[in-house]
Amino acid sequence: GVILAIAQWMIIRTKIYSAVWWLFATLIGWILGGAIMAIVKGLPGIAIMIKIIALSFNGFIIGLVQWIVLRKKVKDAGLWILANIIGWGISIFPADLFSYLGYMALNKVGGYWINHIFVGSSWVIGDALGFIATGIFTGIITGLILLWFFRSKSHQTIPTLLQNPS
Repeated sequence: GVILAIAQWMIIRTKIYSAVWWLFATLIGWILGGAIMAIVKGLPGIAIMIKIIALSFNGFIIGLVQWIVLRKKVKDAGLWILANIIGWGISIFPADLFSYLGYMALNKVGGYWINHIFVGSSWVIGDALGFIATGIFTGIITGLILLWFFRSKSHQTIPTLLQNPS
């Protein structure tokens, strides 16, 4: 999450004067969305559809607080919320795939020793790979939207709000 927020901020700061608020908005979004995800993650035997809905809602929360930074500075900034909903919602597929592959690979390599000496470590590493896949996948989708916002002539930032107030 932090790496994704910083990467987005590096793009935004070149176009928007008050881009420092981006990092704060992202932190708030992660706290709110992360609380919901922690609850859902802890539910046993959770169905894929519930995961998609939960991740989409997480994307909505993060996109909404980030939209507050973009709304007066980027034309059609509401698309940012939609990009986050889609990016987060469908990121469950690569996340679950990489999580499972990481778990299986560690079990094959480490077998008995990994699972009995470091109890649960294969799930932790598998989940870590899933989180990384989520960040990469979501970052690609939201990154493309950011580039479209700032490269498309019809979606340029609103010039009067970009002026340095000093």
